[in-house]
Amino acid sequence: MERRKVQLTGTSTYIVSLPKNWAKKIGLKAGDEVSILDKHDGSLLLSPNTSSNNFFLEESINVDNFKDIDLYERVLIAKYLNGPKIIRINSKDPISPEYRKRTLKRVHRLLGVEIIEEYENKIVLQDLTSFEELSIGKVIRRLFLLTSSMHKTIMTSMIDNKSPLEEVTNQEEVVDRLYFLAIKQLKGGLRNPMVLKQIGIREQEIIDFYAVTRSIERISDHLVMIARNWDTILQEELECPTEQLYELGQETLEIYSTAFKSLFSRDLKEANGQILKKEEIRHMINEKIEPIISSSTTKLAVNLAAIAASLERIVDYSADIAEVVINRGIKTKET
Repeated sequence: MERRKVQLTGTSTYIVSLPKNWAKKIGLKAGDEVSILDKHDGSLLLSPNTSSNNFFLEESINVDNFKDIDLYERVLIAKYLNGPKIIRINSKDPISPEYRKRTLKRVHRLLGVEIIEEYENKIVLQDLTSFEELSIGKVIRRLFLLTSSMHKTIMTSMIDNKSPLEEVTNQEEVVDRLYFLAIKQLKGGLRNPMVLKQIGIREQEIIDFYAVTRSIERISDHLVMIARNWDTILQEELECPTEQLYELGQETLEIYSTAFKSLFSRDLKEANGQILKKEEIRHMINEKIEPIISSSTTKLAVNLAAIAASLERIVDYSADIAEVVINRGIKTKET
């Protein structure tokens, strides 16, 4: 850490000199502007006045370094989460059809990313999104609405005896795209606090919003699992009493909805109430669902048990969101 003395120029202007090595490293010249952020802890953050949207303007991937296509895809996602404007995918030889197909499939699931150049041995991606367009709050609300819709679609299918799998799977793809966008925003805020103002949160809230986003994404995964298991029950024409399962699903949705709403209302009592309901759901499963599973055929029992387990996990993730509400509450006001 370097120290600088504060100097007074004239009668009201305070001046602090900048470290020369830092100025050279970032290419700062006389006459350039810098941005100063007054942080909540009383410190000041000084940043070069460049685009805060993209900490890394360009990233590259050499396909030749990856024999495992799944690892290649994970690295591509990681590069996107770094927030560059351009991602260059290169290869000494022509990119194989398998890797090209996987790239196109993944790009489709990354919000705002488009292929702007494509050659035999090179693919260039451009991220067209901007942090100013969507605050993290709007993204998370959209995630909640999508997952709630997925849940309601499944509940309706239990009454109508129609498979929800296709609709739920399509919605889950949108959830994935928004999830990665949210993580990119939060990572951008960690690297460059100037981004935090654009996405509408404070530095101390990054971990909280990451936890909520992650919980919603896991809820989405479990809803897809439920849809698949219910689809199997319908496809194999297994006789299944739906009244108790529907009731469990509705209770689960109510807990999830209330926990999420308390995130923005900051209602600590409401949030705590949803945490306490975890035991009620476990009791409901033991009293109403387990007897049905025990008396069912093996195929039906396996699918019912999987659905009940996923609904229980959704309640657990909802309780995690409620715990974030309480944590945020004690950070901002007396309890």
